[in-house]
Amino acid sequence: MSRIVSGSRGMSKRSILYIQYTNPTAYPPLEHSAILLSRRGWDIFFSGIKWHDSGDFEFCNELDAQIFFTSAPSSGWSRKALLFIFTLNSVIYALKVNPSWVYVSDPSASPAGLVLSALGFKVLYHEHDTPTENANGIKDKIILACRTYLARLCKFIIVPQVTRRTLFIESTRTVKPVYRVWNCPRSDEVTAHTYRQRQVSQPLGIYYHGSITNRRVPLTLIEAAGVSSCPVLIRVVGYETTGSKGTSRLLQQAASKFSNLTLELPGPQPNRQCLFALMDQMHLGWIAYDEQGAAADADVNLLHLAGASNKAFDYLAAGMAILINNSSEWLELFGSTGTCIPCNVADIEKLSKSIRWAYENPVDLARMGRQGGNLIRSELNYANQFRTVLSLLER
Repeated sequence: MSRIVSGSRGMSKRSILYIQYTNPTAYPPLEHSAILLSRRGWDIFFSGIKWHDSGDFEFCNELDAQIFFTSAPSSGWSRKALLFIFTLNSVIYALKVNPSWVYVSDPSASPAGLVLSALGFKVLYHEHDTPTENANGIKDKIILACRTYLARLCKFIIVPQVTRRTLFIESTRTVKPVYRVWNCPRSDEVTAHTYRQRQVSQPLGIYYHGSITNRRVPLTLIEAAGVSSCPVLIRVVGYETTGSKGTSRLLQQAASKFSNLTLELPGPQPNRQCLFALMDQMHLGWIAYDEQGAAADADVNLLHLAGASNKAFDYLAAGMAILINNSSEWLELFGSTGTCIPCNVADIEKLSKSIRWAYENPVDLARMGRQGGNLIRSELNYANQFRTVLSLLER
């Protein structure tokens, strides 16, 4: 059911075990914090799940970590028992490596965190995505209950966004410290091409990476770029989720109607270096989304995405200006930084004008990208965001 890959360092005085009920290599905040700790002499361990359809993700070459994978069966009784098997494997692995800290990294990993907390391990809980409170099956009810008890027993909690912090405290009634850590990149990820601007012969490059859904990459983006009448290249990098199959095909069909528009769909990438390579020569990062649809779906994670999404910060690190929602949370975070163009994805005419402005003003757009790179270097980087947590871990 399981295997160990990558890394063979000996134990040191300080070590940390990340527990993630999926492939941890797909989560940039885990890579960032692990690298920061590794640079300070910590030994790094991961317990995760290798899903058959999760892609071949990997950490960057700098991170020397041991990763214990529980393989997810495609069907059968063992698939139904996967939560129990993963929890058992993670607990056994923790007893083997005896980490200084256990870093529980999603709600489905909370049963393992709860057991290890009861066994005397120091446990912190980092919630990247807020789970739905409407638990239907027994498994979901167990996960929510363990999440609540872990929130009350662990040493402290990390969340990626201030509204989600409030919702977490209300949901779990925890009295433990809850720290907000934005999902920023590392300062060394700021790329050299932040100082380049679009050449006259180039189309305007609009870039997105992440899960490909009709909420995150709405058809209105394609339509607005098409009616802008300027040459536009839209590059959408990532994968369709279980509930969004067919979205790429719909985007391709919409793009085929416009002669000024090129749509690229390179597919999922194995690591962040590949993502930054695909961001090269792009000019405008897409982080806007369908707010009305998110509200209708009661999608907390999409409604409160500002700061929680690594995408906007990644785009800035790659030297792009960003297209954001014209909402209070996004404007509070980026509105005064000189790096963004606010928009309403439902207003195709205004969105088209924004795209046209970006095409006609390459010098201003390059200045916005350069400002974004400077912000990541000086302020909006993971070392700054993680500083309080780091001091708690090393206290």
